[in-house]
Amino acid sequence: MSEYFSMREPIDVDSAVERTMVNIGEILRRQRLAKGLKLDDIARELRIDVRQLEALENNQYAIFSGSVFIRGY
Repeated sequence: MSEYFSMREPIDVDSAVERTMVNIGEILRRQRLAKGLKLDDIARELRIDVRQLEALENNQYAIFSGSVFIRGY
């Protein structure tokens, strides 16, 4: 078991979080497509603008006014 996990190896948490954030849009897109849903369907259900959904799927968070908005979804 020690060959898989060693307390001596540093874990770069910031890098792991950054990689996860970068991939969130792709995860959302894949799940939407896997369920056969269109952006319009999701927008109507969530009551959010299609452009905002597109931005989320494309990891373009700068269009949102603040981190509170992103955390809310």
